Amino acid sequence: MSSTQINIFATSIVKPEFNNEFIDFFKTLVQESRKEEGIIKYDLNQDSSDPNVFYIYEEYKSEEALEFHKTTPHFLSMIKFTEGKIVDLQIKILKPIE
Repeated sequence: MSSTQINIFATSIVKPEFNNEFIDFFKTLVQESRKEEGIIKYDLNQDSSDPNVFYIYEEYKSEEALEFHKTTPHFLSMIKFTEGKIVDLQIKILKPIE
């Protein structure tokens, strides 16, 4: 695995009836994720023109840090939580240009 920084930009479109529940859940997910040593940044943003569209931006120190994140209880609970609540999910893996 690489020790190069890796970033993720995810776009989630949430079913309107789950909007508030999604926000509450992800506030906790963000707090827990930010405690991880390998995470540089973990932010949740809401689209200013469509309240059901959310953007999650994540920066990891390395691919190992990302792989560790995928094993955490808060990440695994997020997978289960989002089932049936999301209309669309797009995930982009980004490599910083130095």
